[in-house]
Amino acid sequence: MKTILLIDDNIDLREDIAQILTLWGYTVIGVSSYVKAINELKQQAIDLVISDLVLSDGQGTAILNHIRESHTDKNLPFILLSGHDLEYIYRDGLKYQPDIFLQKPFSLRGLNKAISDILNKEAGV
Repeated sequence: MKTILLIDDNIDLREDIAQILTLWGYTVIGVSSYVKAINELKQQAIDLVISDLVLSDGQGTAILNHIRESHTDKNLPFILLSGHDLEYIYRDGLKYQPDIFLQKPFSLRGLNKAISDILNKEAGV
């Protein structure tokens, strides 16, 4: 069973997505902040990170930067979620690219496909 770290400070959205991911057969660790995400990354074996762009204590891109620079698995798959479009995100400059970007609102089909694609790629399927 794959473990997904889900990071979003909107508790309703985080719980809804976590519930769906659980129904799809994933183990989900849901957190609300940059600090909690970094803590979980240090303590848990994570297969995929799904993070909102804007968090109450920072940016999802800062978590991506931390993974690419400091995590034991620098290639840990990362899906970035945002209500902003890519142009807005790139305007601020991204040091590292997420593996997949999903703009909110996204469909469950789109989320499922993104997760399947990224995990299958990691497995070499």
